[in-house]
Amino acid sequence: MRSYNSDSARRAFIPCVNVVLTIPLLMLTTSPAVAYVGPGLGAGTLGVILGLLGSVLLALFAFFWYPIKRALFGNKAEKEQEDDYDYPAEEVTAAAEPPRKTEDA
Repeated sequence: MRSYNSDSARRAFIPCVNVVLTIPLLMLTTSPAVAYVGPGLGAGTLGVILGLLGSVLLALFAFFWYPIKRALFGNKAEKEQEDDYDYPAEEVTAAAEPPRKTEDA
């Protein structure tokens, strides 16, 4: 089995150092772009940024609000299901039957 000495580790580390040092130097040597950003492009960019920010905030709000709402106010479907079991079976079946015709009416 081959053992790795410090020379092979040093050889693997040198390209990483070169990249880390080269990128900031290249960023410092760039010249500003001579370009016109008109009101249409600026408003469109601003709209995209605000739309993305709004959608992220809305997603976070929905993710955190619904569990909080359920904890505070309870689940309506569960409450309705509990209410169904509160009544005796005779009252439930009597309420479900249509009214009978009498001879007086």
